[in-house]
This record gives sequence, C-alpha cells and structure tokens, in this order.
Amino acid sequence: MAAPNSNYANALLATTFDNFSPKLYDNVFQSTPTWQWFKNHQDTASGGSVILEHLLYSKGTNAQSFTKGAEFAVVDTDPVTPAQFSRVNYGTAIPIYKQDLMDNSGPAQMLNLAKIKMQQAELDLKDLLATDLWAASAVTGKVLPLPVAIDTTSTVGNLNSTTYSWWQANVDSTVEAVNTDDMVTQYNNCNKGTGGAFPTFGPCGQTFFEGYERLGGLALRLSDGDRARLNLGFTGMWFKDMVLAFDPYMTTGECYMLNEKFIVWRPEGECANRWIHEQQAKADTPGLTLHLIWGRGAITVRRRASLAKITGKTAP
Repeated sequence: MAAPNSNYANALLATTFDNFSPKLYDNVFQSTPTWQWFKNHQDTASGGSVILEHLLYSKGTNAQSFTKGAEFAVVDTDPVTPAQFSRVNYGTAIPIYKQDLMDNSGPAQMLNLAKIKMQQAELDLKDLLATDLWAASAVTGKVLPLPVAIDTTSTVGNLNSTTYSWWQANVDSTVEAVNTDDMVTQYNNCNKGTGGAFPTFGPCGQTFFEGYERLGGLALRLSDGDRARLNLGFTGMWFKDMVLAFDPYMTTGECYMLNEKFIVWRPEGECANRWIHEQQAKADTPGLTLHLIWGRGAITVRRRASLAKITGKTAP
C-alpha cells in the first residue's frame, strides 16, 4: 500500500479536529457539575491580558428623600473599584507522525485515528481543569481555584481580603457532622448587605453530599422535570432555592455556595464555545506534525460576600 500524502492526511485531520472542536468544548466543560454550571453561565470577555471586574464596595450618598422645590445635595463619591484577573491558557498537543498516517491509510482509518486522539485530549483536559479548579492554592498561569476565591484571607483580583473586610467570603470551618443549621446560616449570610443575593448552586464533596441526603432521604431528590429545568446533567438535591451536586474532585467534607452573578467563567470570545485548533510541522523531528488544541479565559469574582463554603464536616 502506498504511503499517504502527508499534506492531504494532515489537512483531513485538521478539518476533523476543527469540526469536533465545539463538541470537545462541551464534553470538557460538562465533565463535572461545577464546570458545567460555570459553562451554563459563562460570560464572554474579549481582548487584553487581564479582565477587570468593577466592584460596588460601599454605599453612595446621592439617593435621598426630598420635598417639593428642594435641591439635591450631590456628593461625588466613588464606591467602585476594579478587581483584576489574569487570563490563563489551557490546551494539549496531539502529535501525529507520518508513521501514524501510513498505519491508518484511508479516510475511514484516518477518521478513527482522529477520534481516538481527540478522546485522549478530552480526558486530559477534563482532569486538568477539574483538578486545578479545586486546588488548595493559586498558581500563576492556572485558573483561580475555588478554595482560594472563597475564603477570608487570600488576595483575589489584586485585592487583599485581610485589608478589605468587605472582600471576604463566608466560611464555616467548624469540625462537626453535616447539619442543616450551618447551611441555613451560610445561605442567609450570602444575602446580607447591599447587593447581596442567595446562592443558586452548591457543589459538595462526597461525605457532605451523602450526609445531606441521609438527613432528608429520598424526598430531597430532584424530579426529572426539575433536573431538566436546571439543565444540570448530574444527580442533584434541593436546599431551599439552591441545587446541590456531588463533585468528585472536591474535598469530601465540604460544600460551597455559589451564585452566577458573583463568580463566573469568562472565556475569550474566540474560544467561548470551541477550542482553538492550530497545526505545526516540527522540522526538528522527522515526520511529526503537532495539532494544538487550546483555549483562554479566567474565573472572575464580583462579590465575595455573597459566596460561602462549609468545611470540615463529617458524616451525620
């Protein structure tokens, strides 16, 4: 059998990778309930190396009652300050050697090769993004992890929460059994203050999720209709107006309380619903072509006081 033309074969692979890119984006960002929730509420941000989130951190003084003919006392206050978040890049390289092309000569075999390569890329990206989302500390060049975004001491968006108490999240770290009293308190704390709101999504570690279910039994399960309305492809349970879901990458005794108004995944416009695909010939390695799959974005926070986490819980 004659060896395939490398240019033609790589062009066929490139077209296949391009066509599969939107599906790959969906598969990667729907691999865990937390990333799927972020994807469902993503807010595209294009241009620049950083994203600025403008924060209302104090009350203005120009809202007032008045009587007929009275003059407004206007004060030029500045209750807005920006938090700054760096965009990060995630991707993977798919190596294709000329020997691979020779071993898979023919369109059908070539498509099978592309499918296998994309499946491997998907698995790698899923695990990397899910792991980084729940990392214990922030790392330059990686997405902002939720344990850092939602605490009382970390610098997030270049704002120090120790210096600025209004930039602290709500944290319950008492070591005790899972209980609804703690959940009610943290849920209500998120709604306190000007601009607050109740959380809408609660990713849970296994001990917490199973403990909450044990407290309420099958009555807590979502109906099929509720699951369809939430557009969450994972088993979930209600707590007030917040849906809880088990995320296997989380610390087991934890529950986080999120609201899409205040913490959001902001992808670059060009890769908001697909991965960018680029092809490179490697002159220093005979017969090698690299297909690069990558995307860009950031998790940004707009109001930490409306976010919460409960940690250190044990089975009830």
